[in-house]
Amino acid sequence: NNGGIVFGDLAFTTDDIVQFYAAGYDQYGNFISDVSVDWSTLGGLESATGSGTSFSFSPSLGGGVTGTVQADHATVTDDATGTLTVNNGILAELKIQTENSANGHILGDTSLTFDQSLTLYSWGYDADGNSLGLESSIWTLNSLSGSLSGSNPATSRTYSPQGASTGSISAASNANGDISDNSGSISTTAGNLNYVTIRTEANNGGIVFGDLAFTTDDIVQFYAAGYDQYGNFISDVSVDWSTLGGLE
Repeated sequence: NNGGIVFGDLAFTTDDIVQFYAAGYDQYGNFISDVSVDWSTLGGLESATGSGTSFSFSPSLGGGVTGTVQADHATVTDDATGTLTVNNGILAELKIQTENSANGHILGDTSLTFDQSLTLYSWGYDADGNSLGLESSIWTLNSLSGSLSGSNPATSRTYSPQGASTGSISAASNANGDISDNSGSISTTAGNLNYVTIRTEANNGGIVFGDLAFTTDDIVQFYAAGYDQYGNFISDVSVDWSTLGGLE
């Protein structure tokens, strides 16, 4: 009904719904009425078509794409908008990823040894899945042993396990704590064998053998306990035993 203004250049986001109307005029520029036309998007805008006196455009493809909306009438001069630019929407989703790239691998269930570490990235996305890049986040260990490198807030942190545990890692947007993600289940176990200690009992029991005096009436039992580089017990391990010094 001849309201508003003529569409010129316009920038909006994937969160917006933009409404267009086809106003009909006579040769002197006098408004007649809104008229039925065929609508279409052109250029880099995602494809959308329609027909009628109005057209609603609700894009999901952002990233700064540009184009126009055209109104095609069967018998009179057509019209097109100015340049339309569609940007990404606001943060709607956070994903914990193992890759520092848009739509990178999402951390699901996994297992780690104490010799390993895991670097994670928090990436933000709008409601249509358009990448917003790395998102500064608050990171938390949930029932996991070990530590996270650096400090909060951060876009990336590295987890280093230090004991057997099962849990997860969460990240919440520093700008909006209601937007967060949680990793899959993470299980941590002892690392590779690094050294052996002689103990008085099996399965990491008893004490480490120090100085000891005993008689020929005694039978002394020794156990070889295996540990990773952080001192975590792995299991008793098979070794070659021998006596040294003045012992028989």
